[in-house]
Amino acid sequence: MKIRNILIALTMVVACCGCGVVRAENHEMNDNEFVLPQVESVIDSEECCICGENERSLMPYYRKSGMIGLVCLNTMEISSLDTRHYSDDGTQIISGAGLSITTSSHGEDECSFHVSGMPDRGILEGKVYYGEKCEPDFDVIKSFLCQACLDTVLKMYQDEMKWGSDNSRFPEVCLVDFKTNELYTLGKTHVGYWIRDYWVHIDHEDEYSDVMVIYAPQNRLDLVSQE
Repeated sequence: MKIRNILIALTMVVACCGCGVVRAENHEMNDNEFVLPQVESVIDSEECCICGENERSLMPYYRKSGMIGLVCLNTMEISSLDTRHYSDDGTQIISGAGLSITTSSHGEDECSFHVSGMPDRGILEGKVYYGEKCEPDFDVIKSFLCQACLDTVLKMYQDEMKWGSDNSRFPEVCLVDFKTNELYTLGKTHVGYWIRDYWVHIDHEDEYSDVMVIYAPQNRLDLVSQE
């Protein structure tokens, strides 16, 4: 019953959100406090660790599932947000997935992920912890991303720091769509996204962010509304 209520609520969210991105309200522009860094990539698109085939990245492996995940841009370490269960060859396993729990740490005073999912139910909860050094290192990131992906990150960085409040935060952690290679910020000005068939809700705290992901394709919402 709880899951049914969540899915019904998601239908209402779609109607209210329009484009599917929910922003936090009451932020003021901080023009005088932020200067966008000028960064140029040192690799081309084929070597990009997000949209390319760079052997330093697990993106080519995770593209088989077509799900979404978390990526630490400073290290290019990726954790899948498993709202469904797949074998290594990309074949979906319909049942018997059980509870999935993964934890990863990306260095002293850096970010870390704790992810627990229920693929049989299409629900996942995760925490992204932010250390004292948790901020984008563009001198490193420019060696991982092509100019197009780097420009996307810089635009998200600018939007967060320019339009956010005094406690704005742009971590080096982003959501990534394994199917489209698109990146989504975990900055405090955003509290939710529709990423294709996935609803992502984010609760921001000072030292971490809570992330909930629900696999909610349109046909499932239709079935719920008919019951």
